[in-house]
Amino acid sequence: MENGKLICVVNKLNEQVIHQGSLDGKHTIIWSRNLTNPLKIEYFRETVYADSYSIIGWGYYGNDNPKLSPKTWFRGQYKRIKK
Repeated sequence: MENGKLICVVNKLNEQVIHQGSLDGKHTIIWSRNLTNPLKIEYFRETVYADSYSIIGWGYYGNDNPKLSPKTWFRGQYKRIKK
C-alpha cells in the first residue's frame, strides 16, 4: 500500500510493471493498468484463501483494438497440496 492506495510492482528483466489495486470483498483484489504507448491495458481479479488462489483477467497489447473484445484472456486456479 502506498499513500492509501494498493499497488503491485513486478520487476521483470526489461520492464517494471505497476498495477493499481482495489479491494473487492474480504479475499479479492482487482488489479489494473492502462498504458497507451505502447499499449498495455490489463484487468484481473485475484482471490486468495488459506488453501487456494484464483486469477481471471484480460489484456490488450501492441496492435490490439481496445474497442473490440480482448484477444488475451488468462485464468488460473491453484490449490495448496498437503505434504
